[in-house]
Amino acid sequence: MCGQFHINYADVEKLEHINILRYPTKEEIHPTDSSLVIFLYNNEKTGDLFQFGIQSRYLFINIKSETILSKFSDWITYRRCIIPVSYYYEWDASKTKITFSSDSLLYMAGVYHNKQFAILTTEANDSIKPFHNRMPLILDASEIDTWLYDREKTFQLLHKIPKDLKNNRRFEQLSLF
Repeated sequence: MCGQFHINYADVEKLEHINILRYPTKEEIHPTDSSLVIFLYNNEKTGDLFQFGIQSRYLFINIKSETILSKFSDWITYRRCIIPVSYYYEWDASKTKITFSSDSLLYMAGVYHNKQFAILTTEANDSIKPFHNRMPLILDASEIDTWLYDREKTFQLLHKIPKDLKNNRRFEQLSLF
């Protein structure tokens, strides 16, 4: 799943057509840290700092996109958002930190409530499967408006498998046999 990510200050500057109210104070984001979130305010895309993790009985940092409708019956109170990131991390079986990225910003689909957000996850694509069976629901830049503005088409995106990502793993263990 996704428990840590990074947003470069230079990448925030590239976000066009978004009214950013406050900029991140740190680039490395962990649960309960504040991070930049894009959401609708007065029907305009707005960016502000929200806390990573929705606190209820437990702290939810990730929510399965396939089950949000059934397990979170009050999900209607959660609003859709986008979490822009430069890259995110997973760990392999030997506890090595692996960075996953693209040639541009990654736009993670999320939900928020009371200025707290969680990242939606989906089944891992082929680039992530060797390391983890889940990954963030990453949207293409062209899908951001659909996610934020079009409630009906949002349901279709909940089952999307994102495109393959690059990883920084430098060594790969090979079998001797």
